[in-house]
Amino acid sequence: MEALNESPVGLHQFRRDGCYSYLLYDRASREAVVVDPRVDLMPDYRAFVAENGLRPVFAIDTHSHSDHFSATHLFRAEFSSEIAMSAASGCERLTLGLKTGDRVALGNLVLEALETPGHTADSLSLLVRAGGEVKAVFTGDALWIGLSGRVEMGAPGVELLWKSLAELLLPLEERTLVFPAHGGGARGGAGGELLFSTAGAEKRRNPHLKASSTEVFRELKRAEVFAADDPEVRRRLEFNSLRKPGLSAGECQDGGPFGPRMVAVGAMAEESPVSTLQVQKFSQKLESRLRAPSHYFIDVREVSEFRAGRLPGTMNLPLSEIGFHLSSLLNAPKLYFSCQTGRRSLCAARTLSYLGHPDVVNVAGGMQAWLNAGYPLLKN
Repeated sequence: MEALNESPVGLHQFRRDGCYSYLLYDRASREAVVVDPRVDLMPDYRAFVAENGLRPVFAIDTHSHSDHFSATHLFRAEFSSEIAMSAASGCERLTLGLKTGDRVALGNLVLEALETPGHTADSLSLLVRAGGEVKAVFTGDALWIGLSGRVEMGAPGVELLWKSLAELLLPLEERTLVFPAHGGGARGGAGGELLFSTAGAEKRRNPHLKASSTEVFRELKRAEVFAADDPEVRRRLEFNSLRKPGLSAGECQDGGPFGPRMVAVGAMAEESPVSTLQVQKFSQKLESRLRAPSHYFIDVREVSEFRAGRLPGTMNLPLSEIGFHLSSLLNAPKLYFSCQTGRRSLCAARTLSYLGHPDVVNVAGGMQAWLNAGYPLLKN
């Protein structure tokens, strides 16, 4: 079992109510950008920034959000972060308006803006370049995993979104990592959300990217519903447009992934099955791992959790950083994922299965089941 070298690109994904936000950072300089931050996750962002010694220099919204309360103004107040959005946005907060081709730097990393309207008029995607090479793209709500974002602009938005997908996102190299603002249409069930995708996987599996014409794409989007007149939608949009919104953190709680009566439906990519292994049999696999040195036994908990106690023979790869080791993982003949309870490892297993790995196993119950069965832990 070979070791996985630390990536120069650091990433942590935050998930709540079906929405994804991210802290991306350069490990050398510790400069960071937060993408699509939520007010109700500020304690989590603060903790991660402090624990990892980060300096958030940018707070970016990929579009005007109607499904959560944006925390870009709080990053500005607490960390002096620049607030960036599309130059087409009417947001009072932004200090940097971005157009296609504009770039911002984080140490050795570069983010390049792509205008991808359709979901909203001001939708942006962000290419992540490291060493001059495109490694990933944050797609906001333009492209989800197995789906595309709901159109909030009516009929013109469908045409714009099709053009954005066809002209800007489809040309990306197959190995480009795709980090959306929602898990999307390849749903893994409770606790089994897909974490990310690749441009290649979406071209092969996503019905919306495989649509052969604007007309076909329009049919896929026809069943979507967006309640623009919903008072909760209006409340979020107004809050997110103001420089200093008046609501307290307690008033900025969201009740669901899309807000009231906002639904994204349509053809979705098919799910991929994942094998499950009980800890008793996993213990036997760990004991015999020397006979299968090319198999990966991966604990996806955070580094601090892993150091506090780990299963013998496992190596640590935090859940959010799996994408930057994707090539090594896809080349391994078999993958075993574990975590504290089995929830995070299920996300990892479903994601790797969706991306094409033929033999992925989730350890049911994780560390908790291991301890309940009386097995020992190792500590660093």
